[in-house]
Amino acid sequence: MFSRYFSAAVVVITFLFFSTAYAQSISVEPVVTGLKSPIGVYNAGDGSGRLFIVQQGGQVVIWDGTRLLPTAFLDIDPLTNGGGEQGLLGLAFHPSYETNGLFFINYTDLSGNTVVARYKVSAANPNVADPSSAVTILTQDQPYSNHNGGQIRFGPDGYLYIAMGDGGSGGDPENRSQNLQTLLGKMLRIDVNNGLPYTIPATNPFIANTNPNVKKEIWAYGLRNTWAFSFDRSTGDLFMGDVGQNAWEEIDFQPSSSSGGENYGWRITEGKHCYNPSTGCNMTGLTMPILEYAHAVGCSITGGFRYRGAQFSALTGIYFYGDFCTGRIWGATQSGATWASREFLDTSLSISAFGEDEAGELYVVDLDAASGGLYRIKSSTVSGGEIIIDNAPVGVQGGGRSYTGAWCKSVATGFYGVDSLYNCGGGADTYRWTPSLPVTGNYDVEVRWTTHPNRGAAVPYKVVHAGGATNVQTNQQQQGGTWVSLGRFNFSAGTSGYVEIGEGDGISNADAVRFVPATSAATAKLTVSKAGSGAGVVTTTPVGINCGSDCTEDFPVNTVVQVTATPSPGSVFFEWGGPCGGNGACSITMNDAKFLAATFRVADII
Repeated sequence: MFSRYFSAAVVVITFLFFSTAYAQSISVEPVVTGLKSPIGVYNAGDGSGRLFIVQQGGQVVIWDGTRLLPTAFLDIDPLTNGGGEQGLLGLAFHPSYETNGLFFINYTDLSGNTVVARYKVSAANPNVADPSSAVTILTQDQPYSNHNGGQIRFGPDGYLYIAMGDGGSGGDPENRSQNLQTLLGKMLRIDVNNGLPYTIPATNPFIANTNPNVKKEIWAYGLRNTWAFSFDRSTGDLFMGDVGQNAWEEIDFQPSSSSGGENYGWRITEGKHCYNPSTGCNMTGLTMPILEYAHAVGCSITGGFRYRGAQFSALTGIYFYGDFCTGRIWGATQSGATWASREFLDTSLSISAFGEDEAGELYVVDLDAASGGLYRIKSSTVSGGEIIIDNAPVGVQGGGRSYTGAWCKSVATGFYGVDSLYNCGGGADTYRWTPSLPVTGNYDVEVRWTTHPNRGAAVPYKVVHAGGATNVQTNQQQQGGTWVSLGRFNFSAGTSGYVEIGEGDGISNADAVRFVPATSAATAKLTVSKAGSGAGVVTTTPVGINCGSDCTEDFPVNTVVQVTATPSPGSVFFEWGGPCGGNGACSITMNDAKFLAATFRVADII
């Protein structure tokens, strides 16, 4: 994944964009920085709330909710050479980890070959693994140093899924992805619960194949270099980000009802397009990706997760994924058999992974050799509907809200626009979109244009808002009919704010501007979880949490909440996790949603 061959010559953008209005937006909030080449983040599913961060050099380190623990959970540095596309690449906790302490890793050894191994947590310290517990589960020779895949996950069926790259080089020269007699270029599914090192599930798709050379571990094939994959925790559907060769990045999909055996096309196809041969390829029987983008947009896809957390209801069901090279994050939604995607955030991160905590909240990982980071994805809670100001006259296409300028309809597109080539005023006239805003607050301002060959690369807009005036330039040499952000601004209620463009010949054909409320929610949710061997009750002032029975409460934004932990007889309160630390007084300012863990332990008997 981390070293790529790509061409910038491809300039076609093939995103499907949401046709419905979007009020939600996201941001990323730093959790911990200073990591060394982090490439994954995982939870153990044991109720501890810890996050386990995989570093490519061979370490797994723990974020306990308040700090990065000083001692690594696991360090296999002597076993691997981390760098390029090699190193420690994957981690998966057994579904029964809380009781059996087993977990699995995927790494390349000192010869560059793939090793999947099982380890066990230390009996003496839950934050340290037992390095002597290693059991090799599976190995695979790697003919080249790249395209090692590496991610592993347990599926909802309890089996271990292993993503294997096509063996590397470029273009899959030995056509391994289409060859069922090798594990390379495949998604594998094995049973690690019945027999060592593993058994093959009786329901694997090629189990009945009479050719003894066919690898029965194969669950799906035709994959180039899957990075990364996830299961929807609600539906069980499988999403796979498959890194492309020279032109196309893709997201592949397998519904939970599948019995396996899909051929996702590589090297016959790259994305939905012929690769080898470059034209006239036979796509019969291939499963096409649900999403793709060209290398004009990004160069190395990072598969993500479908949001199933409880904190940001507006994001529920959206599948988030990103690009390693550009730092862009997109979200996709499903309508029947159709998927549509839009960009949610353009970051400066080198996105190496997405991850979920135990509650289903999402994180993104920034790969940096010296100062990598873990970031939490957050959503702006939006109330009210958007205001779209269409250029059409009153009563036509919902237009005529409040604007200045002379508008006319384009024969070519049917939109009402301002481009002089559509005879809509000409010269250097100024056009203005003035909303009538119902409340004072923050609004995301976006502009839409139609398709036209003479759109400009640096179109000037002026946004007049409560804080003054801001000049914004947009590149309109993009796909028409899409909404592009001018930024988030604070506006006063009424009609004092507006967006203005100085129109010049052929530089734009703006069709509409919209103002989307982006004000903070009136309340923020506090969620408390309890852990440990003891028992107790957590309460708050102001009254709301009594956990016990009621472990969540919405407090007015910026309320200062005092949290108290009272142990039951025979137990002691041990420590806080989350926004409070130690075991002393806990005071939280509710400027956004907070998650707090309280650990109680059985008291020592003297």
